[in-house]
Amino acid sequence: MAEQKQLKKARLKAWFFTKQAAKLIGVKKIAWQRWEEQAGRKTEIPFYCWELFAKNWSTF
Repeated sequence: MAEQKQLKKARLKAWFFTKQAAKLIGVKKIAWQRWEEQAGRKTEIPFYCWELFAKNWSTF
Protein backbone atom coordinates (compact mmCIF):
# COMPACT_ATOMS: atom_id res chain seq x y z
CA MET A 1 0.00 0.00 0.00
CA ALA A 2 1.13 3.52 -0.68
CA GLU A 3 2.70 5.46 2.11
CA GLN A 4 1.75 9.05 2.80
CA LYS A 5 5.07 10.34 1.46
CA GLN A 6 4.64 8.41 -1.79
CA LEU A 7 1.13 9.72 -2.21
CA LYS A 8 2.12 13.33 -1.66
CA LYS A 9 5.13 12.96 -3.95
CA ALA A 10 2.94 11.57 -6.74
CA ARG A 11 0.40 14.38 -6.29
CA LEU A 12 3.03 17.10 -6.35
CA LYS A 13 4.75 15.53 -9.35
CA ALA A 14 1.44 15.78 -11.22
CA TRP A 15 1.14 19.45 -10.15
CA PHE A 16 -2.18 18.84 -8.36
CA PHE A 17 -3.56 20.48 -5.26
CA THR A 18 -5.26 18.15 -2.80
CA LYS A 19 -8.69 19.28 -4.01
CA GLN A 20 -7.82 18.47 -7.64
CA ALA A 21 -6.40 15.05 -6.80
CA ALA A 22 -9.44 14.19 -4.70
CA LYS A 23 -11.84 15.27 -7.42
CA LEU A 24 -9.97 13.20 -10.01
CA ILE A 25 -10.64 9.95 -8.17
CA GLY A 26 -14.03 10.91 -6.78
CA VAL A 27 -13.39 11.50 -3.08
CA LYS A 28 -13.72 14.49 -0.79
CA LYS A 29 -10.74 16.73 -0.12
CA ILE A 30 -10.70 15.75 3.56
CA ALA A 31 -10.25 12.08 2.61
CA TRP A 32 -7.19 12.94 0.54
CA GLN A 33 -5.80 15.07 3.37
CA ARG A 34 -6.23 12.17 5.79
CA TRP A 35 -4.36 9.87 3.42
CA GLU A 36 -1.47 12.35 3.39
CA GLU A 37 -1.79 12.87 7.16
CA GLN A 38 -2.68 16.54 6.72
CA ALA A 39 -5.83 16.15 8.80
CA GLY A 40 -6.19 15.01 12.39
CA ARG A 41 -7.33 11.46 11.67
CA LYS A 42 -4.91 9.14 9.89
CA THR A 43 -6.35 6.74 7.33
CA GLU A 44 -4.77 4.66 4.61
CA ILE A 45 -5.55 5.22 0.95
CA PRO A 46 -7.57 2.35 -0.55
CA PHE A 47 -5.61 0.33 -3.09
CA TYR A 48 -7.93 1.16 -5.99
CA CYS A 49 -7.56 4.90 -5.34
CA TRP A 50 -3.78 4.65 -5.28
CA GLU A 51 -3.84 2.68 -8.52
CA LEU A 52 -6.13 5.21 -10.19
CA PHE A 53 -3.99 8.14 -9.21
CA ALA A 54 -0.42 6.88 -9.21
CA LYS A 55 -0.60 4.80 -12.34
CA ASN A 56 -2.20 7.59 -14.36
CA TRP A 57 -0.57 10.76 -13.04
CA SER A 58 2.81 10.07 -11.46
CA THR A 59 4.49 9.51 -14.81
CA PHE A 60 4.67 13.22 -15.62
